[in-house]
Formats: sequence, C-alpha cells, structure tokens
Amino acid sequence: ALNQMQKEIYALSFVVEDGSEKLSNFFRANGKPVTDNANALFSKLFSGKASDIFKNEFSSFDEDNEEASLIPEEIKKYDEEFSKTVTADEICEKAGNFIKENPEMFI
Repeated sequence: ALNQMQKEIYALSFVVEDGSEKLSNFFRANGKPVTDNANALFSKLFSGKASDIFKNEFSSFDEDNEEASLIPEEIKKYDEEFSKTVTADEICEKAGNFIKENPEMFI
C-alpha cells in the first residue's frame, strides 16, 4: 500500500539496519524489491564514491545481472571503502532531510 517513494525510504532503512557493519550484509539479507528500492533512493541521495560503491555491490549481488560477478575480494574491498565513505548517521540524516524537503511524496 506504500507509494514508490515510501518503499524507497523503507528499503533504505534496511541498509542502515542490516548494512551498518558491512554493506554486503544488507545485500545478503535482502532481495528484490528491497535492494532495487534502496539502490534507487541511494543514488538520489548520494553521489561520488559512496554511490559508486553501492551500485557496484548492488550489481554484484543482483541475481538478474549476468554481467556482474560476486568476487569475495572485491566485496571485502567495497565494504571497507563504503564504511570509510559514509556512515549510518549520514544515511539517516540525508533521508530525513529528503523527507522534510518533499513531504508531499510521503502523504
């Protein structure tokens, strides 16, 4: 019963909850449509390195993506870089600001 933006915010909350230690934990614990919705919103809220890492892990864990591989050494590297680049608090802050700036999307 949620609209698309509500689904994306809801999915992003799982990134914070499941992926706070390692981003890959989020992708291991969740599947579609949660990962798709989180990826959609993350790319709206973040750019640069954080967004690139998120997209790379999303692609690696996407069972429908025949062109990407799940290589453990790369996932470990992405996890380490992601934790240095963005924190759970930053994700929550950006999501909260997005909600405040776009309340009509959440009614």
